Amino acid sequence: MAMELWTSPTPNGWKVTIMLEELKEAGVALPEVKLVPVDLMQKRQQFSEAFTEVSPNQKIPGLRDGDITIMESCAIGAWLEAV
Repeated sequence: MAMELWTSPTPNGWKVTIMLEELKEAGVALPEVKLVPVDLMQKRQQFSEAFTEVSPNQKIPGLRDGDITIMESCAIGAWLEAV
């Protein structure tokens, strides 16, 4: 099952996508990661029920890995490092 990274082009969102690219470049075998774009401006999707399930503080980014959900870029980075 693929991980879902709920994100938007913000500095905190970029941290996680950059980390994913660096891990991939270093040869770390990661599961597939599906990017789920979150529109912060026009649709204000960070307040949607679907995104709030992944990130209860309604901030970018959020990660779903099976039954686990993680919010905050540093916590997601630590999770990716441990996977």
